[in-house]
Amino acid sequence: MELAVAVEAQRQGLGTALMNALMTDLPHRNALLSTYVDDRPAPRLYQRMGWQVLVPDLGWGSALYGLDRTMP
Repeated sequence: MELAVAVEAQRQGLGTALMNALMTDLPHRNALLSTYVDDRPAPRLYQRMGWQVLVPDLGWGSALYGLDRTMP
């Protein structure tokens, strides 16, 4: 699945709301996602939401992030 917020709609809380909605009621303890390596809104959002970089560069400009959903 891909999640994106149009540039003109960013910084309004939509990305956070979408990610929270997608993660609600998932049965899994852990989650993974890939996103840009560089300093863009998406990686900053995920880091604010508690996602941790697992692999900083997958080799094509993307990084792998993980989230332990059991942590508050």
